[in-house]
Amino acid sequence: MKELTIAIPSYNSEQFLAKALDSMCGFDDRLEVIVINDGSTDGTSKIAHEYEEKYPDIVRVIDKENGGHGSGINRGLKEATGRFYKVVDSDDWITTENLKPILDKMETLENIDTIIMGFKTVNISNGVVLSYMPHCTCENRVIDMIKLEEHYDDVSKCLDFHSMCFSTSFLRSIDFSVSEHVFYEDQEFAVLPFVHTDWIVIFPETFYEYRIGDVNQSTNFKNQAKKAVQHETVVKKMLEYYAAHKPMGIAREKFLQRRLATAVTSNYAIWLVKNPNKAEGKQKATEFHTYIQETQPTIAKLTEKRYNLLLKASHFKKAASYYGKLYNSKTYAKFKEKWTK
Repeated sequence: MKELTIAIPSYNSEQFLAKALDSMCGFDDRLEVIVINDGSTDGTSKIAHEYEEKYPDIVRVIDKENGGHGSGINRGLKEATGRFYKVVDSDDWITTENLKPILDKMETLENIDTIIMGFKTVNISNGVVLSYMPHCTCENRVIDMIKLEEHYDDVSKCLDFHSMCFSTSFLRSIDFSVSEHVFYEDQEFAVLPFVHTDWIVIFPETFYEYRIGDVNQSTNFKNQAKKAVQHETVVKKMLEYYAAHKPMGIAREKFLQRRLATAVTSNYAIWLVKNPNKAEGKQKATEFHTYIQETQPTIAKLTEKRYNLLLKASHFKKAASYYGKLYNSKTYAKFKEKWTK
């Protein structure tokens, strides 16, 4: 059995895939890399199979019909042979020098559901690199949800998709899957397993390097505005999943409420600030606000100040531009840390 499986959902990724694979392959045989070619029409499959031929003990390629990024995550989990499972997008890569140290640590772990690690964002438009590392007194120790909630402020900046790694058997035991045929399903991957997580380890090292600043990415503000309905669909699914599994203990519930509050705030920001159609954005945000108040009063209370702040910001014509400049700046890490607390 391999120690770690990295799944790489790939669609028309010929421009990026080699860099991702070069950061992983040929360094440690305890790693399994599964490239899920999601019906690409370019040279993605050819590149993937070349690496499979060069590194037959590490790389596997699955060619399938197009089903979206979520289908790649789900198929990778089905095929994984590693004890732990991580997803890396095809236009991103890993911190190669930390691969062996992290695999060494993984080898010592038993009965762990979740690993939280650091990550970097690499902005290709301005060259800004930001590091997000979870610094707390419980690093490299097995902790439970009570202890994780106690250290929430120390790790909140590292609770994204890019930071998360889960036990493969754990994900299978809870019959986990993410939504397919929608964008932003990676938020489900980062949040919903915590409904069931018991034992966690926090590694302070960065492992994932996340490429941002590309106008074609789903995280681009214009693209977020176009796909706002899909984002809201994912957020509502997470809220419904959370509600369906209550009660779940005070610490777990508080932790998940904070994570869901972050997702709800992002949805408000998309409608109120990033959507160029101000009238539509305000109407949709108002409808979502009513939905949150009626179905999730605790989360509504946690996000009320943020909602009102974004509502005020929406009156400024250049709100999206200023928000974008903040997102692409070195001060964003501090802003994000305060905003998510």
